[in-house]
Amino acid sequence: MKKTKTKLFHKLSVKSKFLMIILGVAVICISVIGYQGLDYGKSSLTKSMYDHLTSIKTARAQQTENYFNDTNSLLKTLVSEYAIVDAMKEFSAGFSLLDSYKVELSKDYKKIFNFYYEKELIPALNKVSATEFGYSTLVPKKESVEYLQLHYIVNNAAREGKKYLLDDANDGSYYSQVHKKFNPVLRKIVENQDFSDLFLINAKSRQIVYSSNKHIDFATSLLDGPYKDSPLAKLAHDIIQKPQQGRVYISDFAKYVPAINQPRAFL
Repeated sequence: MKKTKTKLFHKLSVKSKFLMIILGVAVICISVIGYQGLDYGKSSLTKSMYDHLTSIKTARAQQTENYFNDTNSLLKTLVSEYAIVDAMKEFSAGFSLLDSYKVELSKDYKKIFNFYYEKELIPALNKVSATEFGYSTLVPKKESVEYLQLHYIVNNAAREGKKYLLDDANDGSYYSQVHKKFNPVLRKIVENQDFSDLFLINAKSRQIVYSSNKHIDFATSLLDGPYKDSPLAKLAHDIIQKPQQGRVYISDFAKYVPAINQPRAFL
């Protein structure tokens, strides 16, 4: 077959041979130019995508920086507000009164409280966690903590994520009077600033005397409670041990058990 093609080529006129050679060279040139064009187009597209992603990254970084700057300014203002200072004092007093009264749950309330932890909270937490949590590691050991969690979490008719809507547990306690007074104000701050939560923590006991969203860290102690090793506890420790007026402390993002073990950062 190859010899036949060779004979045919020799039989062609000089003009035909010349045209075939030119055509072959043209095909090779077009192929090279096409490849170079494709390679150039690919490089241009890659650069365009890189520039686009870089601009997005820069914009996002600026947005994040602006958010933290705005939040820092807000927090500096909040901590100096008389309403926040008064709320801190009154919530702490309300908590201390519950401790002094040695409140404890009745048998029926204790069953309801235990059922919430054993049948609702812990199964939901274990469903999304690599670590398996047990009752003994999460349930608070202090009666006053159980009391407040029962009234503001377990018996709170609002669904999870909306517990902050309850202003008064109607249990007749001084704590609930204080809560009724300040919760609407503090809730408004959380809503306006799109915070996940807002905590008031007693510097001496490290007790979370107020939490807007009422997760299971509410009323617990960050000194010796179930979440003493959490990022929130570490942040509270750093602030209390090394206080600097006007400084806003920020924790790293880390998994936080009371938030169904989802990553959280605290300011």
